[in-house]
Amino acid sequence: MSEGSGDAETGLPDWATEKLAEAYHRIQNQLGGQKLWYERFTDADRSKFTDPWPKVWANNQGTIGMWCKARGASWNRAIVEAAHALGFLDGPTRDAVIAVLSAEDDNATKAHPIPNDTRVLPVWKKANGELWYRSELIRRVKPAAANLRLILNHFQDIGWPKSIYDPFPPDVKFPNRRRRAVATLNQGLMGICFSCKGNGTSISWALDDGQTSDGGTAPA
Repeated sequence: MSEGSGDAETGLPDWATEKLAEAYHRIQNQLGGQKLWYERFTDADRSKFTDPWPKVWANNQGTIGMWCKARGASWNRAIVEAAHALGFLDGPTRDAVIAVLSAEDDNATKAHPIPNDTRVLPVWKKANGELWYRSELIRRVKPAAANLRLILNHFQDIGWPKSIYDPFPPDVKFPNRRRRAVATLNQGLMGICFSCKGNGTSISWALDDGQTSDGGTAPA
């Protein structure tokens, strides 16, 4: 990606999108969440949660969601600030990325930016290789399908947000691996569908049955 171009999906320059994706992969795991919880959060931060560790990580969309709720930050700003707090971004880089975040993303002021989620969410039962939605089995995934399982594991681990940053490590030999994996995952899938967004830097899920995720009918 060239520094002068931009990501039409996010409205951010490519260098900022790359920094966000890199920071996301470094912190959105239990090790990062544990360090944040025990070494970076204050007592005031921890008092905003009712769950103990590690449930607090699983029930708040991972490390980034924890920062959102504790500090009242938007999702992208939480990535930047938490990565800086954990030592993965230096001060100048943090400031540069925050400076180019959109006004909507940069000015989140709600005390609890993660609302009570009333959406009906998929459930990935990785032990059985089964993806369920609305109490129906919508996809089976074989143990050998490592790429598909990586995507589903990531969504399940952080509570099925609308999109996740690309969970695949950089792969020069197979740059289109994520798109092929998403296309394969959609084969035979019922009720929901997956797609690549942001020049392939994120993967999203959405309903594919003409309904909204709270059970209503989607507008035409």
